[in-house]
Amino acid sequence: MTILTTVVAGVLVFLIGQLVLKCVIEPVQALKATIARVSNLLLLYQAKLTNASCEDAIAEDIKRLSADIISDSYHILWFPVSRLAFGLPSREALLNAARELNMIHYGMLPAARNTEATGGYGSTPSRAMRNINAMERIGKLLRVMTDYSTSP
Repeated sequence: MTILTTVVAGVLVFLIGQLVLKCVIEPVQALKATIARVSNLLLLYQAKLTNASCEDAIAEDIKRLSADIISDSYHILWFPVSRLAFGLPSREALLNAARELNMIHYGMLPAARNTEATGGYGSTPSRAMRNINAMERIGKLLRVMTDYSTSP
């Protein structure tokens, strides 16, 4: 009887461990990796972003990361508890960071440049300032480095 209970207990511990691993730890690692990619992308293209350059490839990368941040957070089981245990940003902070990334994304598109010519989206200096402010807010929301002059 004790061998059977030991085996059953061992199987249960293994199953619970796998559940925690697959539903909490791996998704947390994926979200942290996405947040790190946001920091990497903003640092890598800091000059282009702060000068409001228009590049479709960078804009697409930014748009993809903004969606990945949200989707990665929804893969984490028991997010409110996991957030505290692993030091993750709140869902609200993640959503606001995604919004800021989307704003940067739109400002980099040729459509924004065309709208700029008609006075709709603002001039290049105003887009550049919007990007600088957005990068600063993203850094605070995600607690990551987004420019080389400050630390998270």
